[in-house]
Amino acid sequence: MFRRSPSIGRILNVSSRLGSVNKVRNPNIRRMLQGENLTEEHIEAMVGSFLEDVRRGTWDNQGWPEVWTDYAVSKLALNAYTKVLATRYDGCGLSVNCFCPGFTQTSMTGGKGTRTADEAAEVGVMIALLPPENLPTGKFFMGCNPVINSKL
Repeated sequence: MFRRSPSIGRILNVSSRLGSVNKVRNPNIRRMLQGENLTEEHIEAMVGSFLEDVRRGTWDNQGWPEVWTDYAVSKLALNAYTKVLATRYDGCGLSVNCFCPGFTQTSMTGGKGTRTADEAAEVGVMIALLPPENLPTGKFFMGCNPVINSKL
């Protein structure tokens, strides 16, 4: 039904540096997230493990991120899934990345932050509209800059 576009498709997930692997203190989870063979099943198992730790009331001593833990784990999962998709569709004309807009003034931050929502959106638009020759895949952007060792 649909014709394949000759241009590069783009997925840009809005994430957070709070979801960086270096925020995880549990070495087993960290190793899994950094593995070359990361799968959706690994991500689901990680989230399931977190939820089980929350149910048991032991999440705070199981090596999960310390700041905004539930939010950080959701962003860990998003970053991991971005990595899975980027690997799966590498060379297929699909760029999959994520970016952290920075500390943004939203209801979640109580209106505090160094950027307005409009400024954060502009960053996302600039990344999403990069020319094809400058468009990477599997990268984590901090603002407009791809983090070289993103641990995505």
